[in-house]
Amino acid sequence: MPMEEELVIVPSDVVVSAPSLSERDAIELAQKYRLDLQTARDRVDDARRAVENARNGLLPDLDLELDGSVGNADGAPAVEIVGDSARYGARLNLDLPVDRVSERNAFRRALINLQRRARAMEEQSDVVSAEVRRAQRGVRASELSLRIQVRNIEVASQRLDFANESLLAGRSNDSRNVVEAQNALLNAQDTYDSARADQQIRLLQFLNDTGLLRVDPDAGSLGTAMTLPREDELLRQNPPGRLPR
Repeated sequence: MPMEEELVIVPSDVVVSAPSLSERDAIELAQKYRLDLQTARDRVDDARRAVENARNGLLPDLDLELDGSVGNADGAPAVEIVGDSARYGARLNLDLPVDRVSERNAFRRALINLQRRARAMEEQSDVVSAEVRRAQRGVRASELSLRIQVRNIEVASQRLDFANESLLAGRSNDSRNVVEAQNALLNAQDTYDSARADQQIRLLQFLNDTGLLRVDPDAGSLGTAMTLPREDELLRQNPPGRLPR
């Protein structure tokens, strides 16, 4: 973006919906899509290849060397090749691994590193599973809170209607009931907005913890990995929707 171009920020509401997934499926998707787990698996693969390379250093070496030469007779001009001057040879070298201390040490270090990488991947996998469970519980709790706030708005609206009707019908001469009902309705609406924002944040956290959150850099919109063209059978069976209650 050129420096002289004016940057205009347009506020917009972010509406996020989470895929309808069971806890088991959510963990399975996190194990597949989380980038930190992919990195951990790549490190294990690298360590495994290093072990194979180090193991090759402990194998016997068998080398075959071939050489040959042809020329002209001594004292004769080099105008033609004389077949009798052809010389050739072969040599076979066998190196047995009887004294390869450095190679054995390198192999042990590679094995230790592989075991360390594997343990780190298992620990990271457990951490990811725990994060997904916590995020899913948070989403369900936020949806429950949102439903409660919707009910509170309905109750506050009914209270305000009753207060207005009582005042107009002369059953009550105290306008404080109307004011209090209006304040209660405003508070309920504010609480609903907070609950709605909390729900969206928890949904984003859930998508992030499962590795499903995707951002379109061109449109600036949010999506999930489940909308990718090459989705697997599990993803096709769980289209985007609400988390099960």
